[in-house]
Formats: sequence, C-alpha cells, structure tokens
Amino acid sequence: MLKFIRGKGSGSTSVERAKLQRELYAFRKMTTHGFPSKPSALAYDAILRLLAIGNKSGLIRVLGRPGVEFSGQHPDDDSPILKIIFVPKRGFVITLTDDNTLHLWQIKNGAGASLSLIKSYPLDGKLKKISCLRLKQQEDEVFVGTEGGNVYTLDVSKFEITEQVIYLDVVLQNAPDTYKLNPGAVESVLELQDELIIGYERGLVTKWSQKLNKSVKHYIQNQQLEYLSIKSPTEIVSSHNDGSYVIWDLEKDTNQTKTVYGPYPCKKISKIEIVGDFIVFNGGLPRAAYGDHFSVASDIKLSGGEDGTKFSKNPWPIRGGEFVEFSNGHKDLFITGHEDGSVRFWDTSGGSMSLVGKFSFSSLFKGDEDEPAESSQEDEEWPPFRKVGTFDPYSDDPRLAVKKLAFCPKSGYLAIGGTAGQVVILNTKSGAQDLSKVDTVNLVAENFVWKGHDPLKYNKLVGVHALLQIMPPAAVTAIALEGPSGLVAVGTGHGFVLYDYTSRRVLMSKSTLNPSDVMASGDVGMSRRKSFKKSLRESFRRLRKGRSQRQPDNSKSPGTAVNADVKKPVERAIEARSSDDAMSSMVRSLSFAKTYLLSLQSTSSTLWAGTNAGTVYVFSIHLSDTRSEVACAIGKEIQLKHRAPVLSIIVLDSNSLSVDSFSPEGHPGPHRVLIGSEEQIKIFTLPNLRPFGKLKLTAQEGSRLRRMNVGVFTSVSDSYNEKCLCCLTNQGDLYVITLPDLKRQISTKCLRKEDISGISSLVFTPYGQGLFMCSSSELQRITLSAKYQLPNCSVPGIEPEGASNTGKNDFSLKDEALDVSGDITIDVVTDHTEAALPSNHIIGVENNVNDDEENKTEVQIEENIAETTANTTANSVDEVAPRESSI
Repeated sequence: MLKFIRGKGSGSTSVERAKLQRELYAFRKMTTHGFPSKPSALAYDAILRLLAIGNKSGLIRVLGRPGVEFSGQHPDDDSPILKIIFVPKRGFVITLTDDNTLHLWQIKNGAGASLSLIKSYPLDGKLKKISCLRLKQQEDEVFVGTEGGNVYTLDVSKFEITEQVIYLDVVLQNAPDTYKLNPGAVESVLELQDELIIGYERGLVTKWSQKLNKSVKHYIQNQQLEYLSIKSPTEIVSSHNDGSYVIWDLEKDTNQTKTVYGPYPCKKISKIEIVGDFIVFNGGLPRAAYGDHFSVASDIKLSGGEDGTKFSKNPWPIRGGEFVEFSNGHKDLFITGHEDGSVRFWDTSGGSMSLVGKFSFSSLFKGDEDEPAESSQEDEEWPPFRKVGTFDPYSDDPRLAVKKLAFCPKSGYLAIGGTAGQVVILNTKSGAQDLSKVDTVNLVAENFVWKGHDPLKYNKLVGVHALLQIMPPAAVTAIALEGPSGLVAVGTGHGFVLYDYTSRRVLMSKSTLNPSDVMASGDVGMSRRKSFKKSLRESFRRLRKGRSQRQPDNSKSPGTAVNADVKKPVERAIEARSSDDAMSSMVRSLSFAKTYLLSLQSTSSTLWAGTNAGTVYVFSIHLSDTRSEVACAIGKEIQLKHRAPVLSIIVLDSNSLSVDSFSPEGHPGPHRVLIGSEEQIKIFTLPNLRPFGKLKLTAQEGSRLRRMNVGVFTSVSDSYNEKCLCCLTNQGDLYVITLPDLKRQISTKCLRKEDISGISSLVFTPYGQGLFMCSSSELQRITLSAKYQLPNCSVPGIEPEGASNTGKNDFSLKDEALDVSGDITIDVVTDHTEAALPSNHIIGVENNVNDDEENKTEVQIEENIAETTANTTANSVDEVAPRESSI
C-alpha cells in the first residue's frame, strides 16, 4: 500500500512536462484521400478549376490539384446534399440540402484550410420546395425555382430572398389552356441576355422578359421535361423522360426531336449538354436492358476506323489552387491490397497521395469466372457498349482478396497473403520472373476435415518470385517478412509456417490446433458433447458472477480513514478465456528479430508468433553463411493468464526502438519484448523474460486493443524525441504510451465504435501518423505528432479573412505515474532451451515428464509490477461485455 501511495504522489505533471507534451503530441485529422462515398451532387468551377462534391451524409468537399482540399460538414448529418453551385472569383459555394435549406460556404485559405459555413437560409412550405438553382450572369444573385412554379431571387451578399419574384399565375397568362391548371415544378432556368427560359415539369417552356416582366413566348412538348441547356445564343436543348431530346431554335420557332436509342421505350435523360460536336448526356438507355445502369453516353461519330483509345492531350481540368507540401525528411510509400487480387503502391509523401504502380496476381490463378462462356452474334444487345476504364468494384471470386501484406524496403520484396491460403512473393526491384512449380505445405494431420473453400487453381506462374500454397486453404491472418535473409512467416487459423523463398523450401511448420479439435473434426457426436460441456461451464460462471455482484462490500469499517485524493482505479474482473474456443488456434501476430534469446553474450535470429489463445511461441533460427543449412527450433513458450489474443509482439532495444530485422546494427542491448494482447500491454526483459511493466486496458477502461505500433515523436522546437506506442481500441479511442515506462500521453476519440471498417483498417506509420478507411472509397489521414501540421493549401485570388480558429484539441494530455497496486497475475513461461533462469526469477517449478518429449520446465512468474493508472473520461461500465469477434 505504501508503494501505491508513493507512486500516486509523484504522478503530478509539472509545467515543464506539460509544455514538452504540447511540443510532442497533438491529435489532428489532416486530409482525406479518395473519392467521397455516396455522392449526391457535383459542381465545377471553370475559372478556379475546382470540383465540388457533396454526399448523402451532408459532407461537401472542394478539390483542386493534388493536395488541395477544402471540406465542410453540414449541421444535420441526415440531410443529403441535393445541389451545389459555385460563385466564381469570390470563393463562395452554395448548397441545397434535403431539408430545403440553402447554405453559404466560403473557402478558407492557409494551414488547416477548410470550408467555413457563413449562413443558412431555410425555406418553409410545400410550395417553396426548391427544385432548381441557377446563378445569374452577374454572379450576385441566384434564381431559385420551386415546386409551386414560382421563381425567387436570392441575394448572394445578404443571402436572403429578395422581393423580385416571378409568380406562376403571371407566367401562365398567355399560356395554352391545358397548361394553366398545373404546369408542375420549375425544372430548369436559363438566362439568355435579358430573357429567362423557364422550363416546367409537364413540358411547358416559357421565354420570360426581365425588362417587361412578362412571358413573351411559350414552347410546348408533350413529354415530361427533365433539363434545359444552352447550345447557342439562339438555340436551347431540352431532355425528357422518354429518352428523347429536343433542339429548339428560338428565332425560327422550330424544333428537332431525337431519341438516341429508340424507337423502343428508353429511360429519362436527366442531364444533357451540347458543346461543338459533342452531345453528352446521362440516361436515355433502353428500359429493358439498361434500366438500372448508371451510364454516361457521348454521341460521337468517328471516321476512318479510329478506335478513340488515345489519351487526351488537354490538361487535367481539376488543377486549381496551390498546395505547400510539408517536408518530413523521408519518403512515404503506402501499399493497399484489394478484393480483386491487386496491390497498389501510393506515394503519400508531403501530404498528397499519388499512384506509383500496380500489381495484380489474379492472372496467376484460374477461378470459376475464367471458364469459357458461349457467345453468339445473335445475343448481342443494343447498344453495344464497350468497357472504358480499369475500375471494377467487384470481384467474381472472393478467394482472390488480399488479406495481409508485408514489405521490406531494404530488399524490395513484397509478401502478399490471400483468402485461400496463397502467398505470393514479389520482387519489386528485379522485375518479372517465371516459376516452374508451386510450393505446398500442410499444417494439419491427414485425418483433419476441411469444410471451407477449395484452393485456387494455378493458371500461369509468371511475374512472381515465389508462390506458396498453405493447406487447408484458410485465409492468411498474419505475415512477416525478413527480406535480406529471404524468409517469410505466414499464419492462418490452423498454424504458421516459415518459408525460405530464396531456395524455395519450407523450413518449419507448426499446427496450433488442439489435438482434440483434430480428432473431433469429423466426429459429430464428439463436437456435440464438447459444445454441451462448454455451455454448462459458462452457465455456472454466470451464476457465480451474479452472486458475487449481489454481495455488499463490507470490507471497510466505518472508522477506517481513507485518503480521498488517492484512489485505486476500479478494475473489472476479467475471466480467463476457454482454451476450447474454436478460434483459439488462429495466429494473430508474427515478427522477426535478432535479439538475446539464450544469453546476454550473443544474439540469435528469432521468430515470434502469437495466437488467439494468448500463446507466444519463440523460435531460434540458425542461418549458415552459405545458406546450405537452415535450422529452426522452438526456444521458449509463453502462455498469458487470461488467454487474450496476442495482437502484436515487438522486440525493443535499449533506446525503445523496434528490432524488426536480423541486422544487429543500431540496436544496442539490453533488449525487451513488448507483448500486446487485446486486454493489456506487457513488457518482459530478455533473455530471462522477467516482468518489466504492464498496462491494463480492459480491466480499467472496458475496451479492447485492436491496433498498435511503435512511433518516434519529435519536438517541433528541437530534435528531442520520445519513443511511444500508438494504440487503437475497439471503442475508436487512440492512446499514445511512452516506452518503456508505459505512461499515457494522449487519450482521444478518433472513430465511432460502430465503424468496424475504419477500426480494422487503421495502420500507424513509424512517425506518429495513421491512415484508415473512412468510407469504402476514402482514406483519412491523421497525426498524433505535433510536428506534422495541417495541410497548407490556398486558392489564388481569395484573400484570407482573419486568423484561423484553431480551437481546442480533442484530447487530454497525461503523464501518469506507475501504480504498484499489488495485483498478482500469473503467466506460464516454458523454456525449451537448456539455459535455466536465475533462481530469483522462479516462483514455482513443475517437471512434467512425457514419453514422447523431453522434460519441460514450467515457470510461474508472480507479477507485482508497475501498472499505469487509468484516469480517463470514458464512461465506466460494471461488466465487461463478451469478447467481440476478432477484426
């Protein structure tokens, strides 16, 4: 108890430390890469060369050249954006949302550039439901068409509706009698010099004189009107719901009606533009075959047999704005694996993201979709569209999906793990190679029954360095690459394998399945008995837990003095997980390191593997100089008490830097190993595996870890840096924890706990940044380091208004003292080497003699170590929810 009070008494954060924290740590959302998800509106500024995109969640994003991005979020997230218009030269953007409200946005230049919401103007009433918007030629007013048939005028400067209104009853004074009753909503408004062209839903088009304030001409079309556009000063184009468009000559009072894919019924043409020889429209396809397709058609006639596949020489139109790249002193390469079996390389240096290259290994395999299909000329559909572009959002064979990636920047090798147990080794430096065979390894016994999908069939083995097929063909769950040594370790739900892709041979394979699971894999009766035992055991646990919670806490007497300022953190009771869990054999973590495994006098090349059952295997690897002999033997084995899944195993040197290769240079001793499970983070000394530190998350916070990585945080004022562990929980919270003392520096909310895709996809960089998928087509970049500033982009011609409002960082700085609470947890360490641990490390020794194996020594270690306190603002719960399925 004295140690606990002493640890808490020294935990106050000094002024100097608080200042240093602000120079090292700061959470910010920096920029977003990709196309907005669920787009609902789009606009283009031809003068500023900017593109505005709005989506169904109320997010608006203005994009320019790579790196130029301005984002804004409407107050109501449930109101989709229906329309967007630019106000050129002024940096204004006007949006219309589903709740019939107009919003005025202004582009803010400089660091942390964004869209600032200036004002909102709602319109009430059913007759004032906005149906169209058109910016006036003077760019100071906006024509607002409504479903009631009236056209209002919006003053951009004041952002209010003026008294200039074109009422429907005035427009219809000279209209035909059939349209005077109800011409419908205003679908489109055009401005031709001093006249307006107003199109109504039922097909009535009216020419309105702004000088005379009356209608001067009416044009009638029997089909419902969808859109109006200008072809020339004397011609307009109208599109209709039957797939036709009409060219109106306003001077000659004539029209030409065309149906592109007639004479059969077609879908409506909702947009159309004619510029020169180009007629671009969307929709208008035959209802029978293309009724539900999203299509954009271009009616262009090519002469001389031209195929039209050449790239345009015109500059990319979305090139507005200026972007000042921030220099971090190194190049960043981001690699993504996709569902169709492709891997893409992205350059993310300086804040922007550009495609460097692409590799697809789907051609190596033969799937079900590769079977020849019968085709005939008679079955060809009209119109005969050809595929344009390379993007295909779906894959016909889910086995091609990429699950895990490992890249070695020193050697240039890339290891790709797939869904069907396939592992592809690619050499990005030497180029394409041809293989003669595929190496196969079986992780389970012959009597094991696999009920999953079949392995992929190999088509042609070209363009890769090596290819390994793991049986059973389960998805790859973990992968580690040691490029200079030519080794790759791959884990699945059944075990893991060590593969030498230089000599193309399997060095070691180990099954992590329980023997009972292997024996009962084909026995239905045994699995039913096992399930009944598990259900009965869990019922007794719930009953016991309920009784303990109902008992009152009478341990403290009324006369006991309690220090109100020093309180021990309330910890939840964490029960050990059952070893009978069907997912316990899954390998969750693999890593290579050259560290002190046997003694402090010499280092050994090691492989560390962590499973879902809280087991850590440590293998010693011996590599000869000629590579003729490679030996791999198990050295030590660790069993965590609560059997929580092991997410990460990181060997740290004396500077708390990650030892992730077999190169001993730059990693002085002594070494420690960090084992991160879903429930807590533990640090052990090497080679004796003596407890050094521990931080509990589940017991104190009620959350579980999902991602972690070591990062270096450098001060903004000098070269001082600290090595920290970046963590993400299943609640979407981010933590920055110093190493090796395990003191929390940042605690912030980053993601919603319902955002499973974002939590499972987040990756940390070695310098305190992170990337995660904020939608199916977007990547969000974040930073936990104060050194990396917000993107500095601007649009020339727009003056910055005032100082930017930096606001308050949504995180809490912490520097918590270690808590020696006297809690005892027992982990089991099995040493398979001959070197015994020092006597002061051994609490209890049990010798188990097996007829088939050598004697093993099980060491139980009592841990009475420093723990980090958990002063958090998260809401505490009384009971830990059942563990979620692993992400």
